[in-house]
Amino acid sequence: MDRMDRRTYLALVAGGALALAGCARASAERQSTRGRGDESRGPQTTASQSPESPESYGLGDRFGVGDLDLVVYGADVVDRVDAPSDDDPFELDTESDENVLAATDGSAFAVVDVAVQHARGKGVVDVDRELTVALGDGTDRRYAAVRALRPEARAVTAGRLAPGEVVRGDLAYEVGDDVRDLVVEVGPPGAGPSAVVGTGEKRSQGVGERLQQDLQGVHEFSQGVERGGVEVRIASLERGNDLGGFLDADDGEEVVVLGVTVDNTTNRELRLSPAQLQLKDESGRVYDASSTMVGALGDLSELSVAAEEKEEGEVGYRVDEGSGELYWLFDFGEWGTDQRVAWLLR
Repeated sequence: MDRMDRRTYLALVAGGALALAGCARASAERQSTRGRGDESRGPQTTASQSPESPESYGLGDRFGVGDLDLVVYGADVVDRVDAPSDDDPFELDTESDENVLAATDGSAFAVVDVAVQHARGKGVVDVDRELTVALGDGTDRRYAAVRALRPEARAVTAGRLAPGEVVRGDLAYEVGDDVRDLVVEVGPPGAGPSAVVGTGEKRSQGVGERLQQDLQGVHEFSQGVERGGVEVRIASLERGNDLGGFLDADDGEEVVVLGVTVDNTTNRELRLSPAQLQLKDESGRVYDASSTMVGALGDLSELSVAAEEKEEGEVGYRVDEGSGELYWLFDFGEWGTDQRVAWLLR
């Protein structure tokens, strides 16, 4: 069995609670929608809510559950995954056995590649309140999610989605090393599955749906956005593989550094948190802020802004080289305005 690479793991830490977002719709009919907000969005089918007769799908099928579209791209069984060191929760040394979580004798890890998009409806969706994803084998058996990994980059499991936003991640479960016929089960929390995806039904290469970002009102990096008396602006953008010092990229990577200003015109102090900042690519993969850059840039995620003051900080990311268009999202929810705002980084 193969050992997973670093990018796969960074999405894999999303497998802790394994909750996506959305609620099951009480109709088993198939329909075509691909809307922005309440508009039509393209071909997809809506799963039945009845746990006694869940809709069946294969890998690469796009199906709707409430306001969400989902695609399960694939499932692999491996004997080890990369894990972060104690000193560096983001940058992984994949050559060191100290940073590897290995399966015990007779066990393995099943890694499920899944994406979800907020395809219909308005407002921000709270992921873990809407829908769960479980792994079974067609019987009553359910496999436990991997919980031994750090939760810093919880991408699919416990985030929030704006209309049109996509998140994609690799969710991991502990299984037996001889497991067969794995089935991904999707349904609302506390209920039976409304849709099942058989992982053995693989499509030919290049065939199947691909969810992509369809965010509304995307801003350019220099535009400021004000919500609830607070303006956030990306004041500067650097991107490349040779920015100097701690900002140099490894082979196959490039560095993205953002200078961000926060203008607080309210009468209360504001403190940023890591959950408010997120960098994604077009497919929904999440990139975490690089801890090795904190010494050179400072830590934007711990910035405090006093009442009626303006502060500026920087945040750096290591991304896959050639990753194309990137989206930086800022969540105003913790400051009282339930909105996520996106900037396109070209």
